[in-house]
Amino acid sequence: MFPMQAYTDAFLSTGEDVVIFNNNYRYVGFRGGRARGASWTIAEGLVRITREYTCRVLCVREIQRSIKTSVHRLLRDTINRLDLESEFYVTDNEIRHRETGSEFIFSGLWGQEQTIRSTEGVDICYIEEAQSTSKKSLEALFPTVLRSDSSIIVFAMNPDQEDDPIEEVCKYPNALILESNYLDNENCPAAIIEEAERCKKYDPETYNHVWLGDFNKKSNEIVFGGKVVQEYIPPNAEQKYYGVDYGYGGDPTVFVVTSLQGDDVLIHEAKFWYDADPDIIADYLEEYGNTEGFDNRVYGDSADQGSSKIVKKRGVPMVSKWGKDKIEDGVRWLRSHRRIVINTGLDEMFEEAQKYKYKVDPKTGDIMPVAIDKFNHGWDAVRYSFHRLIKRGIV
Repeated sequence: MFPMQAYTDAFLSTGEDVVIFNNNYRYVGFRGGRARGASWTIAEGLVRITREYTCRVLCVREIQRSIKTSVHRLLRDTINRLDLESEFYVTDNEIRHRETGSEFIFSGLWGQEQTIRSTEGVDICYIEEAQSTSKKSLEALFPTVLRSDSSIIVFAMNPDQEDDPIEEVCKYPNALILESNYLDNENCPAAIIEEAERCKKYDPETYNHVWLGDFNKKSNEIVFGGKVVQEYIPPNAEQKYYGVDYGYGGDPTVFVVTSLQGDDVLIHEAKFWYDADPDIIADYLEEYGNTEGFDNRVYGDSADQGSSKIVKKRGVPMVSKWGKDKIEDGVRWLRSHRRIVINTGLDEMFEEAQKYKYKVDPKTGDIMPVAIDKFNHGWDAVRYSFHRLIKRGIV
């Protein structure tokens, strides 16, 4: 039987001296805001366990389209950080300890219930982004893992909604829940702390959810409510950013020019086209590049590769590989600024700001943290323009 003491020994060595595993705990949850270092702590604990004991670790998340979206990279980086490369056999799909024979296996949960049920010999299950896990997935997973008296489920979560299935697990009498946030992380990068503190100053509601780990609640139905103003913006800017959102089925294609000034987001230009031929858009961007020049690449979504290719052939530095980024990350980053200033004359952009809203629960009237996919084309382009900066602030 896999010894319970293994969990205590491994996690104590990571510095988590409050983590005392014993037979009373079958679930251990690391709960809180971003940048708290929970995933690194879990990964290091698991690596140390597999060095000392023979065990099978099942690493799961609700949706895993490929090994690239699993925690494989996190574990591999942890092994390298601890200078343990020689001890582990690491391939693109597998991680195994050469001496103990311990192995890490990776799987998505959604649509894989039968596969999960047939998985044998799991000693430890690590659930990443547990707040996104469905009740159906948990019902298939837990009986599979808990067949052994010493097996355990470890999960990391950033709380989202009060009725998320994992929240019920947090109330189990045999669950140990460890709360933390970036303020508890001694190794939190200065840039992340700066990002969090700016969010605290200008968007306390988002700060409480994203950085402190409170539930995701909205008090304003308008996505950028209280943030947007329209006033004249001088044409000069130290550095400009560019984004394109391609439209379909009557939706507009939008090109924006943005910049940052202190803690303000500035939208200098917003050009809307309806049912425009791709060559017309390419003509405009080519002319803009010839007259104004591009300070940075032009970021856009990857949905319309045909239009992107036409634009690239004109010499425009177009990047159309957006897609893994979440809308809420971009919205959160934009809202973390003091103001979003729209230049005078950009009436369509300003109108979108008034009409871009969150969904409202028809039964309770509560504002849901899901933006409606309407009146957001200019805002998608704005998010794309700040692609690199937004990615830098995501942890």
